[in-house]
Amino acid sequence: MACYLGFIGITAMAFGNPGLAIPMTIFALFIVAGFGVPAMFTRLKGNDSKPLTLGQFESFGIVTHTGKLAPRDAAVQVLLLPVLVLFWGLTAAIIAALVS
Repeated sequence: MACYLGFIGITAMAFGNPGLAIPMTIFALFIVAGFGVPAMFTRLKGNDSKPLTLGQFESFGIVTHTGKLAPRDAAVQVLLLPVLVLFWGLTAAIIAALVS
């Protein structure tokens, strides 16, 4: 979530003008809701499922559609997109600063 909000912050600072304040705020709220709503679902009554502990995750990994992933591979797969989005925002801000 921090990388996505960091992207919003970078783009707001790099391309900020008063007309973008409301859309950037809405984007940030959508990001918070995108992570917050699933977190609330896990705490609902009648939800008997429990997440794997870190030890269990390290022992078993995770099974995906394409097969079993080792814990390291699963972490790379989950964390790669947010980091790429953050670097994309940094790159766009740097290019915009160099061009202007």
